[in-house]
Amino acid sequence: MQISSTPSVSLLRIDRRPFCDSASPLLLRREQLLMDLLDVVELLRQGRADLIPEGYVADYLALRWLESSDGRLCLTEAGREVCSRLRPELAELAS
Repeated sequence: MQISSTPSVSLLRIDRRPFCDSASPLLLRREQLLMDLLDVVELLRQGRADLIPEGYVADYLALRWLESSDGRLCLTEAGREVCSRLRPELAELAS
């Protein structure tokens, strides 16, 4: 069996639509982080950052929703803004 060094046509991206048209793993991850943000904020208020699931802290830091200040995690201005948008939406869903 001979292995070709050039990719076959089936491996090439023929579809030229933007990647964001479909639910990419990065968009799905961001949505998950968004849905869990208020719970994470509550854990931080309780001083229980150790209960934040593995990988979330790095992702929140990368999104700049959290920052490390004096060895403690806290919300950034952007994180507070995201939370303020989430709370009214949650209130609507509850009514």
